[in-house]
Amino acid sequence: VPVFASADVVTFRSNEVNLGQGGGGIYRTAVAGSEWAPFGLALANVSLYTSPFDPVDGVGIVGEVSGLAGAISFLTPATTVSLDVLQGNINSPAVVRAYRPDGTLLQEQLLGAVSQTTVRVVGFEGVVGRVEFSPSDFTAVSTVRFTSVPGPGVAASMVLGLAGLQRRRRSQWSV
Repeated sequence: VPVFASADVVTFRSNEVNLGQGGGGIYRTAVAGSEWAPFGLALANVSLYTSPFDPVDGVGIVGEVSGLAGAISFLTPATTVSLDVLQGNINSPAVVRAYRPDGTLLQEQLLGAVSQTTVRVVGFEGVVGRVEFSPSDFTAVSTVRFTSVPGPGVAASMVLGLAGLQRRRRSQWSV
């Protein structure tokens, strides 16, 4: 992990953002997209779900708009991304794609067809700005793990601040 990097785990549980998820039954809750901004994510074309069929923790996000991939954007580009991807029993493959911050495709992973709900860990390395998953309604994300590195301005400010603190300490003891 690079210096000044931050590693984060987002589970979409109610202790992060409470939209009523959790509890018994199967249901979906609309997601505006900005609820997880404090955790470094923006979401698009997804709904929050609660389901006993999710063996990871019972909650996550699923593609909502038919024909559009569910999307997770990183507010600060990530250098590593790992997803717990759930595939429903649709007997057709799922696709998870990682895009660079400029929108160009970084990597694509094709997940083979399954006959029952299956959890797969999908990972990407490089500079990732967005991850998309499809087909909608049958491919879900239960957990997102990522490492972000602040931009050069933030890292430089931190280094200069530490250098100033060190210089101040030396001057206090050299009197």
